[in-house]
Amino acid sequence: MFDRVPFRFMTTRALVLFVLIDVGLYFFGFNRVYKAFVRWTRTLKRRVPEGLEGEVLDRTLAGVVTATRRYYRSRKDCLPKSLTIYYLVRKQGIDASLCIGVKKFPFAGHAWVEYRGRIVDDFPKRVPLYTLLARV
Repeated sequence: MFDRVPFRFMTTRALVLFVLIDVGLYFFGFNRVYKAFVRWTRTLKRRVPEGLEGEVLDRTLAGVVTATRRYYRSRKDCLPKSLTIYYLVRKQGIDASLCIGVKKFPFAGHAWVEYRGRIVDDFPKRVPLYTLLARV
């Protein structure tokens, strides 16, 4: 059965994930953190009922945005935010994709989340500037 996660709980989960991601990236590096998130979210144990995907996505994004404002980091980059959104929506039963891309000049990497071809957590005009390297 589908249960709605309260907004406050969603923000708390996002804050905890930000800390875990930062610690993981510092001690283990991108590759191990990335593989762990892929492994943890490989299968959907439940599915969101048809028509409620938008509500779940909106609530999750709002929780992550609130957590981003409350969590101090020297850089507020896209990777922790995208990993957090990807993890939270997958655990709620939404079949979202984590996308990682690069652009050549000036060299930069970028991460974002997509659901059914729609960019969930980024500006749609920014993403086409990047060449997609991985989609999970």
